[in-house]
Amino acid sequence: MLVNAARAGFLRGAGTKLITQSSLLDAVGGELWRAGVENDGGRGVGLLQLRALLTAAFAAHDLAQTEVEAVPLMEPDPETLARFRAVLRAGEAGAGRFVVANYYMAAAIGAGDYGHFSPVGAYDAVRDRVLILDVYRVELEPYWLPVERLFAGMATISRADGEPRGYLSVRLPAS
Repeated sequence: MLVNAARAGFLRGAGTKLITQSSLLDAVGGELWRAGVENDGGRGVGLLQLRALLTAAFAAHDLAQTEVEAVPLMEPDPETLARFRAVLRAGEAGAGRFVVANYYMAAAIGAGDYGHFSPVGAYDAVRDRVLILDVYRVELEPYWLPVERLFAGMATISRADGEPRGYLSVRLPAS
């Protein structure tokens, strides 16, 4: 989803296809990623692992200058929550910025005993909520979450690697 969004400004000819999960996994060659996501029983990947894999995915699709910062969240405190809101506001203020949330589903939406990654599609500062563009389209459509609820779900430990969850802040190269 993110690599396709990042390529939105590219001039594409007739017949240029969108990047699929399979074509992305083939281009990156990440066996860890493939094993973690190809079926519902996969163990998944952690925040730092996804940062490395996403960096490789951007490089494989002519976006090597894209910055991908991983922000692990040890616990939900006011300072890191304020920083997260600032990142969300920056994403709303200009093009070329994305946020990918890594959260524990049960803490965020009240169901699902597993971790999850999905991009944030929008930030409503007035209502202090985010629009999650859920990548698991089989069961979930985009949904709005209060920022503090999402933040609480991000400030948890991943079973995939035992490391803290958090978010990825992605910045495309200036065009």
